[in-house]
Amino acid sequence: MSAGSVHVPVMYREVMQYLQLTEGLIVVDGTVGAAGHSVRIRDAIGSSGHLIALDRDPMMLRLAAERLAAERLAAERLAAERLAAERPAQERPAPERPDTYPLSTERPAEDNRSNVTLVNAAYTSAESVVTELGYEKVDRVLLDLGLSSDQLADSRRGFGFDAGGPLDMRFNPSEGISAAQWLNEAQESDIERVLVEFGEQPSARRIAAEICRRRYRSSLKTTEDLEACVRAVLPNRPGNTTGRNPATQVFQALRIHVNRELDHVRQAVSQTLPAILKPGGIAVVLTFHSLEDRIVKSAFKEESAWQILTKTPVKPTPAEVRINPRSRSAKLRAAERRTE
Repeated sequence: MSAGSVHVPVMYREVMQYLQLTEGLIVVDGTVGAAGHSVRIRDAIGSSGHLIALDRDPMMLRLAAERLAAERLAAERLAAERLAAERPAQERPAPERPDTYPLSTERPAEDNRSNVTLVNAAYTSAESVVTELGYEKVDRVLLDLGLSSDQLADSRRGFGFDAGGPLDMRFNPSEGISAAQWLNEAQESDIERVLVEFGEQPSARRIAAEICRRRYRSSLKTTEDLEACVRAVLPNRPGNTTGRNPATQVFQALRIHVNRELDHVRQAVSQTLPAILKPGGIAVVLTFHSLEDRIVKSAFKEESAWQILTKTPVKPTPAEVRINPRSRSAKLRAAERRTE
């Protein structure tokens, strides 16, 4: 993990098992995040392979670049030290300054030595990215649909209620409108619908009414403002032994709505992934709540493009959940692209 990241990749052993990676493969990581999975993918496919790493979030793409560079540099230093130890002193080359890892938020950035391309784009844009890079199809695709710990910890992003900060919630702050703007302008009935549809929140009507009551006095601007609305309706009572903040479902619902997350998942598993995967290629998808998991499960089962590899979803081991509690809701589903 790079010094700038606090994220721990979820179920990386299971992900690698189902991806079935070998040297020379072309792999798309559609949600690179802090590159926890991508580092292992890059190592597995070797210099003859090509990792195409996408993310909607420019901040996460920068973290990915830092981590990939740091991991590569560490590996190169270790190899150089081993080689130097085996050579006589007079044969040892002078140390070279390592290249910096390239990053572009507009066009693909490529490192010819490690065969990694980083692109600031949604995974639904993978087909155009793959085509621009000169490929017709790829061998593997990974989608990790979870929110990164780095995103939750950054108070400027508004994803979590622990850090505090502006109520934004957009993966890419330059796209669409913030959660605050939507909440301050939306009809009460629309707020209720979003909380029910995307948060499965049983108290959606009362929470929507409280939001509208408070915004009449003063616009909602921060995560604390939204959490206060929820706690006014759902106080965290002493009998609550789950440890779950009562605002969890509300924040989830707004994040999904602002970023159109479920629309992206539907498009990906029904259109984008079948379009870019070679026959026999494998898609691995990690989901973290029932709404997105239902979409993936249904598409893999009903779409003719897919042969399911996981009859039931693979879940993290108890040991992983103890070490990384955020993994507890993860489900892994994998499918193979059928021959056309």
